[in-house]
Amino acid sequence: MRKLILAAITVLVLAAATPALAQLAGNWDGVGTGTCTPPSPPFPPAVLQPWSSWTGVIPPTEDSFTGTWTDGAHNGRFYHTSITIISSDIAIIDGKWTWRITPTKEATMGTFHIIFYCHNRVCSGSWASPHPTVPPRTIQGDALP
Repeated sequence: MRKLILAAITVLVLAAATPALAQLAGNWDGVGTGTCTPPSPPFPPAVLQPWSSWTGVIPPTEDSFTGTWTDGAHNGRFYHTSITIISSDIAIIDGKWTWRITPTKEATMGTFHIIFYCHNRVCSGSWASPHPTVPPRTIQGDALP
């Protein structure tokens, strides 16, 4: 009887922990701050505002984060990364972001780091680039309903 009660308690504890992880999957969007310039040459001089507006998706498998960023000048493009650390409340990702120069040519522009707070359905982080930047280089967002 004791083993049965212990097994039932274990199942209840695991079931209670599952929704915290499940909250990570879904559509996310947000904003960012800071500017940078693309590598030059061969690219024309420009000022990019990476992550000014971004959208992303974490699939039900909770193993990746993919999406796009844009700025007021319609620059932007792509990011994709694996979710590297998941606890019951926090997921941490590190990835690379790109700038699409033409429909067939992209340049890797730098890295990003985002912490997802699963219970609150919000995230925050930062982006970086080896190209000249103006801080702050922040990323903020939340999960869409």
